[in-house]
Amino acid sequence: MATYDYNISGLFTGGILDPDTYVFAGGNILGNGYITDGDDESDSFEEGDTLTMYSSTVAGDVQVAQGSYAGTVDINGTQYILIDGALGYSAATVVDDPSLISLQGSVFDVADVDADLITVCFAEGTLIAVPGGERPVQELGPGDPVLTADGRVVAAKWVGRRTVHKMFCPRDRFEPVRIRAGALGGGAPHSDLVLTPEHAMFVGGCLVTAGALVNGDSIRYEPAASLPERVTYYHVETEAHDLILANGAASETYINYIERRAFDNHAEYLSLYGEEPSLTEMGHVRISARRQLPRSLRKILDEARAAGAAACDLAV
Repeated sequence: MATYDYNISGLFTGGILDPDTYVFAGGNILGNGYITDGDDESDSFEEGDTLTMYSSTVAGDVQVAQGSYAGTVDINGTQYILIDGALGYSAATVVDDPSLISLQGSVFDVADVDADLITVCFAEGTLIAVPGGERPVQELGPGDPVLTADGRVVAAKWVGRRTVHKMFCPRDRFEPVRIRAGALGGGAPHSDLVLTPEHAMFVGGCLVTAGALVNGDSIRYEPAASLPERVTYYHVETEAHDLILANGAASETYINYIERRAFDNHAEYLSLYGEEPSLTEMGHVRISARRQLPRSLRKILDEARAAGAAACDLAV
């Protein structure tokens, strides 16, 4: 049976302290320890091996986690080893070669990971209006020109990027919203638009989060079962809180209601600008629940929905 030494900074049971580095606080399991894999035939981890993690304390060795080795996963560019145990997945940082474990950070329960890490942005492939046409959001970078909904040309200050994992998110936080072509009225969007539920569209003079627009038909949640294990989202930041065109529909740029550090490439922002200024939101009403939709806005959406249904009937 192989033994792997590690150094652990703490066992955290409450949530994330710093999602950039996955350094945790709380608990009292500190110091050095070791992992055994329960396999006499190999000197490295293999799927199905039973891993047991111990912390070495003054009073002796204390078991802090046990479960089946379930491979590794990349989160924010850091490799984590997954232990599939009775309390769900736990994970610990892996340094380079998984057969030479040196853990720095903590063991954590995946249930504690999701809330602070979900971001607000466009799915990969979303087409952003630029002078002369459109570009996929993932191809934009700092300094690239983009068109605002009122026809101005502004520079993309930064494009935040975040990859989320099905394993690390409850279903209701992993599923994005799909807005069918024409569902917002006036032919917008010109093609299906996929974005996270908290991202706001500009409809009827209001900023309305995509989740508040869901009607189960022309605007619906994308089922988790139809999505890959990991999905990457992108958010465009400009100098101010602007409206840009995503697949032809007006949508907000980044506003720091979610911190930039929630994005995988947060270090890029710091290297470019050093400091993180706050942004002032546009002076539009923000709606984050369907029950808040005014009657005038419901009418716009209902008419667009009816027009879409009629178009489908004609096509048949």
